[in-house]
Amino acid sequence: MGFSTTFNYKNFSLYVLLDGKFGGDIYSETDATTYDNGKNKATLIGREDGLIADGVGEDGKPNTVLIRGYNSPAGPGASVNDYYKQIKQISEQFVYDASFVKLREISLSYNFNLALLHRIGFTNASVSVVARNLLTVYKNKDLDNIDPESSVSSSNAQGIERMGFPAVRSYGFTIKFGL
Repeated sequence: MGFSTTFNYKNFSLYVLLDGKFGGDIYSETDATTYDNGKNKATLIGREDGLIADGVGEDGKPNTVLIRGYNSPAGPGASVNDYYKQIKQISEQFVYDASFVKLREISLSYNFNLALLHRIGFTNASVSVVARNLLTVYKNKDLDNIDPESSVSSSNAQGIERMGFPAVRSYGFTIKFGL
């Protein structure tokens, strides 16, 4: 989806471009890896005192087995570190809706007076200030640390994100002359 418009007032014009995508999924290998390394903020839970994982035990009753925290004395059973490392293997946990809306471009232009331009031999002239990739207006709340447009490849690996950088925000200045 895309929407652009231009607002004109006297010799000024303001151009705005919004674009977005609705639907599609993205697998975040960044989230999976940060869970595995204990660097995701969600892995803070249980570090000190341990935790009881959701689910049921082997007997079918609610789970009551404590997973040891980092500061817990060594003993039988899994540690929080082991628990979060095995979550990386559950890939569905890191599949998110990749919908987004972004303020892709905005530019403010000034068009010089035509009477003045004709005297010096130009048919038109303008100066503009341009900014691109300014703001993500909307994205899935679970994508707090990744860009929904990230991808490891433009071929068959689309929909997989791996430690990607967000789109570069850029600013520019344009001068146009017409003869």
